[in-house]
Amino acid sequence: MQALFVAVIAAAFSAAVAQPALAAWERTGSVSFDSRLERETQFGGFGYNVNGVQLYAVGSDIACRTVRARFGGGNTREVWSGTLRVGRATAIDLPRNAGPLRGLEFICMAKNGSGRIDIMADNDGRGSGWRPEPGGPGPGAYPGRPDDQAGWDRNNWVALGTARFGNREGETTVDGAYGRHIRQIGIRAAGGDASCRAMVIRYTNGERQVLDVNGRGVMREGRLYRVDLPGNRRNVLRLALACQSVRAPAVSIQVYANK
Repeated sequence: MQALFVAVIAAAFSAAVAQPALAAWERTGSVSFDSRLERETQFGGFGYNVNGVQLYAVGSDIACRTVRARFGGGNTREVWSGTLRVGRATAIDLPRNAGPLRGLEFICMAKNGSGRIDIMADNDGRGSGWRPEPGGPGPGAYPGRPDDQAGWDRNNWVALGTARFGNREGETTVDGAYGRHIRQIGIRAAGGDASCRAMVIRYTNGERQVLDVNGRGVMREGRLYRVDLPGNRRNVLRLALACQSVRAPAVSIQVYANK
């Protein structure tokens, strides 16, 4: 009898060990779309290397011509296309050996009215927001870590997303704020110098505010430039940037928020 009991316990232990670890899915951010116009937007708010990504449509089915993943080193690859159904999780198949995931690029539109895509990441339970990889580079794998600069506190800053611009001025919306209480926006050029004519803040109460960025001067690659939010409004829904690269064919603008 004792031998049988030991055998049963051993079998149960073996089965438990054989079970794969549960994924630590956490909402990392979202991107918004409407049914009037197909829109191109980017999300870059990933922290630690993620093991997997799921997409959820909220408010409307969302048709995507393409979803591309951007990896460390600048490599991009299409990882999905089709229609995201409301309430249904769609797993993104990330290629192996492509390097750490740095962002997702969407070309999508809502089927009915407006909707959003919630981005869920399996991040081993480490939590959302940017944190430096041990011994590795800072956000976006570009040189010049923000925490090397005065005033940067890694506990108070989170990554909202990344916008990409060419050498002609363009406008891009960054959706990663999603109602956060924000005191200050930090932006940093990666891949070259940049200049921004304006930043437009949209608050959760519907109000809109246009802010100056570095006096419209040149923002040097790798340096963090701060924009204070004046007044008492703090709950930011999204922001838009009007920027362009300086000299380089294209540049990425990484956007952070001080909470």
